[in-house]
Amino acid sequence: LGSEALADESATVKEVNEGGSVPHLLVENRGDIRILFIEGEELVGAKQNRILNTSVLVAPRSKVKIPVSCVEQGRWTYKSGGFKTSGANSPTTLRYTLKKSVGDSATSGLGHRSDQRKVWRDVETYLIRNRVPSVTRAMSKAFEGTKEKSSVYREKTRYVGGATGVAIAIGGKIVAIDV
Repeated sequence: LGSEALADESATVKEVNEGGSVPHLLVENRGDIRILFIEGEELVGAKQNRILNTSVLVAPRSKVKIPVSCVEQGRWTYKSGGFKTSGANSPTTLRYTLKKSVGDSATSGLGHRSDQRKVWRDVETYLIRNRVPSVTRAMSKAFEGTKEKSSVYREKTRYVGGATGVAIAIGGKIVAIDV
C-alpha cells in the first residue's frame, strides 16, 4: 500500500515541479513491487494537502503523475519537501463528490479531474459540522479534532469474526457502508 511505501521510503510523493500543480502529484516507486494508492486517501505536506481522485497502481521502479484534489484551501507554501499519509481516508460525503465529479470528467474525456469547488465545500462542511477551526481549512485538522470521539466509537463497535467491512446505522437507517 501507498502508506506503507511512504513510511519505509520505498516510494515518495512530491509536487510535480517546484511551482506545483493543484490537480497532480508525482509518485516515484523506488522498490521492486507494485504500490497501490487508494482513492480518497489523504496525503499531507508539500504546498498543500491533497486526496487521491482515483486508486492508482504504480509499477516498480517508475515515476507517475497522479490525479488529486486539494483538501487545504488556505495554503500554497511548502510545509515539507514531500508528502506522507495522514492515516485518514476522506469522509463518505467527500468520496461521493469525488466519484461523481471524477466520473463525469472521465466520461467527458477530461481525465480524472474533480470539481475542486465542491471538494472545498465538502471539506468546509466537515469542519463546521465537527466544530473544528482551521485557518487553512484543512481536512486533516477535522480528523485531528475528531480523533477522541472516533476512538470512543471504535471501542464500542464490535466486529463480527471474518468481517471485511462495516455498516453504520443511525436510528435504524443505514447511513454508510464501507467494504
